[in-house]
This record gives sequence, structure tokens and C-alpha cells, in this order.
Amino acid sequence: MRMGSSRLNVIAAIAVVMFILVMGVVAVSGLATQGSVPPQRSAEPAITFYVIASPTARATDVVAQPTDVAAPPPAPSPTPTPRIYVVEDGDTPWDIALKFRMSVDDLLAANPGVNPSLLRPGASLVIPGPGAPPVTVSRPITLDAIVSNLVNVDGVNLALRKGPGTSQDLMVRLPAFSPLKILGRTADSAWLKVATTDGQEGWVFTLYLDIQPNLGMGSLAILSREVARPRVAAAVPVATARPGAPARPVGPSSYPYISGTSGRARTIFAAGQKLGNRPGSVALVGDSNTDNPAFFKPFAWGVYDLAGFSYLQDTVNFFQSSFLHDSPAAIGGFNTTKLLDPGSARAGCQAGESPLRCEYRQTKPSVALILIGTGDQHTWQGYEQRYRQILNETIELGIIPVLITKADDLEFKDNSAPYGYLNAIVVRLAGEYGVPLLNFRQVADTLPNKGCIADGFHYNKPGDGQVANFNTAYLQYGYNQRNLTALQVLDLLRRQVIQP
Repeated sequence: MRMGSSRLNVIAAIAVVMFILVMGVVAVSGLATQGSVPPQRSAEPAITFYVIASPTARATDVVAQPTDVAAPPPAPSPTPTPRIYVVEDGDTPWDIALKFRMSVDDLLAANPGVNPSLLRPGASLVIPGPGAPPVTVSRPITLDAIVSNLVNVDGVNLALRKGPGTSQDLMVRLPAFSPLKILGRTADSAWLKVATTDGQEGWVFTLYLDIQPNLGMGSLAILSREVARPRVAAAVPVATARPGAPARPVGPSSYPYISGTSGRARTIFAAGQKLGNRPGSVALVGDSNTDNPAFFKPFAWGVYDLAGFSYLQDTVNFFQSSFLHDSPAAIGGFNTTKLLDPGSARAGCQAGESPLRCEYRQTKPSVALILIGTGDQHTWQGYEQRYRQILNETIELGIIPVLITKADDLEFKDNSAPYGYLNAIVVRLAGEYGVPLLNFRQVADTLPNKGCIADGFHYNKPGDGQVANFNTAYLQYGYNQRNLTALQVLDLLRRQVIQP
């Protein structure tokens, strides 16, 4: 029995040893296999890099993939969450555009319901694109203007010069969207002295800038009396016809968008002559779409091309003295309330004198071009009453009021007024009072984006600055049509009423 038990113990020991040897071989085989064949793993998220192509371009996702093996299917990219910026006290669209390295047009396009003239602290703005971090400028600067998207027909960046005029030494060229602080101007406003964000100061030609709408040109200091005509368009000689010279072609006697230039206008003009009004003087009444160097001033600078409208040259000559005037009744942000409020009058006006009365006293005009209403979008209910007061005061002073409709419907878009409400009042009152009407809205409706920039109410202009060029390609812009139609209504009044 002892012998049998001992034999069993030996057999059991051999079995244990064999089991251990087999498990060891399996383990070693597993390790060898693990070193030669990759295990199955779940696909890792793709690596994403953000590349900024330009100051105004959206960020582009570039997915990094190995080139020597098949790429796993990319993980779905999450939809970028729009960045929201909360407006701070004192912010302007120019300030915000600078912070996020974009154009004002791109900022306003992303916020179509925002009135840039009425930004309020606490308002939220959408910043398009995944959002570059805000830019810190090298010194604090209040933005007054931005270099236009296209600065001339050749696409060459805007020249910053040591003095006003193209003969002055070139300092540097400023790319599109460069923010600028305006320090002053020449007497004729053709050139502006500006400061850049890196501290350089120099002079630029006015029409190559997009100027902040609420900046009044008349409030800028005159730093130079030098008159240096910029080379933008071929200047048309300003001269009256010589005796015996062929007569200049006479323009149309009417336009589909102009009415009421005869009739009561003659009576008003005759009364104004007895009061000492000047036949060749025009008053300007309005907001930032009038208080802009793109309107009328190029005719004083000699930088215009009448193209197929050469018959307007006599009218340009006749009203020449009015084209450089900075009106106290046409300032960015004005509405009918401010126009009639003595508290809104600027330096040079008399105590208790409204901006409207101040303009009329200073210019003694025979005609007033009145385009006002965009800024009345929140007070539209009292617009007609205030507009009637403007008309009554104008006519009492023997001044022919030319009522002009606006390109926008901001009172409908920003508030609860019926669509076209304010323009309808202007058209109706022109008929009721029997005074001239320039239905500019009828013209603007035929233009791309109604002749406006992205905000829908400030007029646009060609990138090369030729706002007084009346060749066909240029008449697709708001300021070109504004200049043309204003000259046309003045031409009718000159030929039919003032110099019949």
C-alpha cells in the first residue's frame, strides 16, 4: 500500500509540473503575438487646426491625417457656437470691428437687426466665425474711420502722406480696414490728417475712408488752408459759356422720380428774394447721409465726371459756392426732433436758435434739400407733426423745400411702424404743400442692396472713391445716385424757377 501511494504522489507532481509548463508556453506565445499585431482600438478624434486666412475670413478647419496608412473615418465636427460680444459704454461699431479684426460691414451683416448709430451698453452682438481673440492696439484710439475695402482702381493700398496733396512725400501705405483717428482737415475737407494705431500721423484723401456716421465734418479742426486736388477722376472744367459759344445741351424737363418743381416753387422763390435770399445758395438738412464728404463736396474739389449728363455743368457752376458748406442742420444721428431743438445746435449758432434756423440764417438759401427720417424710427408717431413744422418754417423764410424720401424702412425694421410709413408721409406732404419731391427711394429700389452698406441705411460708394462719376458702372452706388439726383432736381429748379 505504501508503494501504491508513493507512486500516486509522483504522478500528481508530474501533472502539476506539466500544467505549469503548458501555461508558461501559452503566456509567452501571447506576448509574442502582442508585439507583432496591433490591437483593435476605437478611432481617436481628428486633430483640428484653425487657420485665419484674412482679417475678415472665417476660420477654416484643417484635419491632420497620417499619410502612410488608411485614415479612420473622421469624427463629426461640432457646429461652432457663435461668439457673443456685450456692448460696453462708449463702444462704436468701429471699436468692436477693430477688436475682432474684421470689417464693419461684416460685423453689421452678422447683426442685421442692429442700428449702429444706436448701440446701447449691454446689447449683445454676434461675432461671425469661430472668433479670433480680441486685438490689443498699441495705444488707446477712438476710431473715427476705416480705410475702404478697395482704395483705388489698381488695388494699391492707401497712401499716408506727410502733407495734404499727392505731391507730398509718401510715408507708408495703409491696407483696407486699417482703423484711423481723424485729427483735422484741410479747409475744403478733401484731405484729412489721421493717426494710425501704431502712432503714425499723416494725411489721406477723404474719399478713400469709411467715416464714422456720427462724426461731423464741420466739427473737425482746420489744420491746413492748402487746396490740393486729388487725382480720382478727370476734373471737369468749371467755367461759364463764352459769348458766342455753342449752347450746352438742355436736360430733361422732368424725371419720373421728381415732381412739383414748378407751381408754388415760383411763389416761394419770389418771396425769398424780397427777404434777401441768395439764388445760388442751397441749404442741406439731414443726417449722416448728408453730412458726409461723399455728398456734393467732390463738385467743389473738381473731382467729378458728368459723363452723359454734361447738361448739368451749368447747374454745378451756378451752385458752386454751396458744395463745401458744412451744415449745422445736417449731422450724423440727427432726426426731426434734434433738427428743431436749440439744445442740439453746435458752435456758431445763436442762443435759442435751432439747427434748422441756424443753417437758414447762415446760408440765406433759395433751396433746401431735406432728407430726414432715418433717425426717427423710435419716435415715428410724432414724425408728421415735426415734419410739418420744418416745412412751415422753411416756406415762411422764402426757401423752396425739396422733400427727399429715404432708402430704408428702419421705423418698420427697428420698431412697430407700418412698412414705408415715413416715406409715405413725405410723399403725401409734398403733394399737400405743392412743393418739390425727389423720390429717392424709387431710385434706390433699383440698386444692389438699395444703394446701402450692410446696415441697410447708410449709402454705399465705389471703392475707388469716385462718388461723383456718372458713368453707368458707377451709378450702381448710393452716393453716386444721391449726387446725380440732387443735381437733377437743382437743375430743374434753376431752369424753371430761379433762371427761367
